[in-house]
Amino acid sequence: MWELYVREHPFSGYDFVMDQENDVLDGKRPVIPESCPEKYSMLITKCWADDPAMRPPYSRILSEHLP
Repeated sequence: MWELYVREHPFSGYDFVMDQENDVLDGKRPVIPESCPEKYSMLITKCWADDPAMRPPYSRILSEHLP
């Protein structure tokens, strides 16, 4: 979702994948732009939940966010 809104690869400034993985494991995430509508900002944040059980299922994302 973040990539769709920002149109960039997350962590594109990293030279090594391991550095990126370490930051993700430490809870770091790309910055969500302030221009992102709150509805989508909240969805992106939910999709980044550490516990996979807390992430919204794809079917709910489709039904709630697409016409």
